[in-house]
Amino acid sequence: MISEVKTKWLQSLRSGDYSQGTNKLFDGKSYCCLGVLCDLYQEQSNQQWDYRTSDLELTDNFYCNDQSEVLPDDVAIWAGLDSNNPTVLNESSRVPLAELNDSGYTFQELSNYIEEQF
Repeated sequence: MISEVKTKWLQSLRSGDYSQGTNKLFDGKSYCCLGVLCDLYQEQSNQQWDYRTSDLELTDNFYCNDQSEVLPDDVAIWAGLDSNNPTVLNESSRVPLAELNDSGYTFQELSNYIEEQF
């Protein structure tokens, strides 16, 4: 992972400026840990979240470069990650960060994994 991006991501996750949510990168109010990284990317590239509503879905969605649940490829490349849903070693198995986020791990806990493993 690119060290400058990692530093900004860790600072953002630990800052308390982002409300943590689940199941989506961003739901209009809160972010998944990967959504925070998307927000940093968009800030640097002068982009904004793309709001879309759908008759087929029960909720409205915010997209970062056509993705609403995992990192877009361009964000993963910008950050120097080899996956759009990066994994960490949790106990004895590799687990996607998004899964840990959605199962109740706090931004502080997730930032510790990111700091140690990326």
